[in-house]
Amino acid sequence: MISKQKTKLSNRLINVLLLGIILIIACILRLYNFNNPVSDLSSKEQSQVLTVASTIENGGGMIGRYEESLLEKKLPRETKPLYNPSRLLLYEAKTALLHKLVPFFSLDLSGRVVSIFSSLVLISCVYFLCLRFQNRRAALFAGLFIACAPFFVLLSRQTTYHVTTIAISMIGIILLYLSNLSKRNNQKSFIYLIVSLFFTSLAVAVSPMTMIFILPILYLFYQRHNLDMFHSIPVVFYIIVSILPTFLINFFAGTLPQLLPLPIWANQIEILNQTSGIIFFQKDFVLTMLNARLIQGILGGLGIAFVGIGLFIKHKKTNLFHFFALSGFLSLVIFPHEQFTMISLQSFFIPGLALYFGVGVSTLITNKKEYSVNFFSFVLVCLFLIGSIFLSWQQVKQYFVVNQNAVQIANILETITQESDLIATDTKGDPILLYLANRRGVPTTDNGDTELKMAGIKYLVTSNSNYATTLSKQYKPVFKSKNAFIFDLTQ
Repeated sequence: MISKQKTKLSNRLINVLLLGIILIIACILRLYNFNNPVSDLSSKEQSQVLTVASTIENGGGMIGRYEESLLEKKLPRETKPLYNPSRLLLYEAKTALLHKLVPFFSLDLSGRVVSIFSSLVLISCVYFLCLRFQNRRAALFAGLFIACAPFFVLLSRQTTYHVTTIAISMIGIILLYLSNLSKRNNQKSFIYLIVSLFFTSLAVAVSPMTMIFILPILYLFYQRHNLDMFHSIPVVFYIIVSILPTFLINFFAGTLPQLLPLPIWANQIEILNQTSGIIFFQKDFVLTMLNARLIQGILGGLGIAFVGIGLFIKHKKTNLFHFFALSGFLSLVIFPHEQFTMISLQSFFIPGLALYFGVGVSTLITNKKEYSVNFFSFVLVCLFLIGSIFLSWQQVKQYFVVNQNAVQIANILETITQESDLIATDTKGDPILLYLANRRGVPTTDNGDTELKMAGIKYLVTSNSNYATTLSKQYKPVFKSKNAFIFDLTQ
């Protein structure tokens, strides 16, 4: 009896030690270029979230969404907005709070810290699930996959809220699993169920997109109740209450229609070159999502072999993992336009791919006879892993490159303009220059200088030399260089 307790304790210590090592590696990798500003290839979504965080820091409410300024709303738009319902601004509030508590961190660095911490929680959740449903080896490789894969490192340090909400969802799912395990102890099971419901509701309120993780939740309920779950009061209560907060938030905010995603046939000329047709059959979408991001970016090409083994392995214990993968696929089916334009939404693939990856590598190494694995093959597996990371890095490294021109232009704007001045930038809806310069205005010049001037814009920034030449005939440039032209529309 004592020896069994010692063995159990030693196993726990080993698991904690391994998880600790994984988390340290993950943290170190995510600190790469930690001080870089957010003016990279995914600056639009990051600066939009930081704009909301800045509003909260200045006294804004905890419920809302990224909205166009009153000035932007006056200007006509041809394209429909992407999925943007009202939500609980938990990530933005945590970012603003950290910035107040640690003022020597800029707002974007505070957001990066929140994202990194959330990714460590996500790694811990995936490690726990693999440990429970497979083995320690699978948990080790699944955790290392999230910790080291360049694409996941990128997503885990962006100032967006998706990794945070996925981590919260994973906590809710694990607590529901623990509730199932404790079904002989009704009180303990009930407590786990209620706390699980709290985290699930919180995740959906922060990001309604996390409703896609209803699939693993339904599977866990099925394990406990079978088909009777549809007649079970606790199950029905759990599902209703988990989505009720986000419904009420959008009902009172008057944004219920925004809870519905764009239809797959919606025209988005600014997203894809094609003007019509179902998005799944458009060449740019297929090449970008399937090849550039999923195969080359996330898996590095070679890693797809391990995910494939994890996918097709027949094991009852890993059935739950299939529902995480289906949730990721569901996010692509329901939100294709958003997945195409916002790289941070690839975060929804993290749990499913990591679980499959861990199971695949573990299966390959454990079943030596079935897969003819010897020492040479083991070395080959390690080389495949290293090769996957290298190839993935070649695809991802462009997202770590900072647009120094944007930083310099923002510094110039901050110098030559007053804080009350309104500015228009030709950044196609990306408010990065406005955020970096700490100025208000509109991130577009599509409406033309006359209409912008009538709307109260004082300064116009463009990098288009032909447009600048046209503007020079009517307005005096207050700054010009090879990369940017700034005009005072009031002169």
